Amino acid sequence: MKASKVVQSVLLAVILFGLGAGVAIWRREQAAVPSLPPVQQQAEAPPVAAAPAETPTPAVPPQQTAATPPPVATPEPAAAAPAPSPPSADAGKIIPEAPEMPAGDAASAAAPAAAPAAAVPDSDRVQGMQAGGPFSLTDQNGQAVTEKSWPGKYKLVFFGFTRCTDTCPATLQKISSVMEAYDPTATKLQPLFITTDPAFDTQQIMATYIGAYNGNILGLTGTKDQIDAVEKEYKVYAADTPGGTPDHSAYVYLMSPDDRTLEIMDPKMAAADMISHIKAHIDTIATPQPPAAATPTAPVEVPASSAPATPASPSTATP
Repeated sequence: MKASKVVQSVLLAVILFGLGAGVAIWRREQAAVPSLPPVQQQAEAPPVAAAPAETPTPAVPPQQTAATPPPVATPEPAAAAPAPSPPSADAGKIIPEAPEMPAGDAASAAAPAAAPAAAVPDSDRVQGMQAGGPFSLTDQNGQAVTEKSWPGKYKLVFFGFTRCTDTCPATLQKISSVMEAYDPTATKLQPLFITTDPAFDTQQIMATYIGAYNGNILGLTGTKDQIDAVEKEYKVYAADTPGGTPDHSAYVYLMSPDDRTLEIMDPKMAAADMISHIKAHIDTIATPQPPAAATPTAPVEVPASSAPATPASPSTATP
């Protein structure tokens, strides 16, 4: 009994010793391998190389991209030939060919429709426009006037207003120069300045304003209805502006004694050019000539032999 206990004690000691030695060896091996924290391992990871730029692949011609040949079309059976039609009435006749179209006409026929013509500027369109008509107004002297107040005279008509600071005074100055150089006594031509601002341009204001220009110019004013009527007759554009002064067209109308439009002149035209245009209408009119006297002709003598014989009257028998 005692011996078996000693043996068991020895075996237990050997087993415990072996276990302790194995644990010590395992610990030494673990201590020999260095370990890094997770953060350091991530920091020391090698950088990832950037992907190289893609090189464009050259386009392959269509004939090289076809991997398989196109399918062979199965020939369809030929359609039966149509039955011959009976000969027409024109068979055997010579049919003339259509005339060949010239190259220019063929090109114009094939060309698309032309774009609409551009709008004609006002300065060109007004030259063929008929304007003017009856009016009843008052001049700066308080006299009632109409379009017939200057019989036998041509009229030079201009629309504006006394508060105008640019176009109106410049045009009135040109008209003054025209009158002084062409017709100082106004025997042929009567210039008229018609207001487009009747609410402001009264007779007294018009008299003061027009006195600064040639004395032959008459300033005409009237009621709003009278001014609207004459503006309509002369096709004048006039409208009030936010500042209270009217905006208006500023053409100069040359009218005949019977109130026909001879020419509508641009206000930018120089005074010398205005005179040339006016002379072309007034001074170049041919003076009618009296008919030539008839030249007397000598009477034509008829030979006696050519005169027809007069039949003799039958004689009265004497019983």
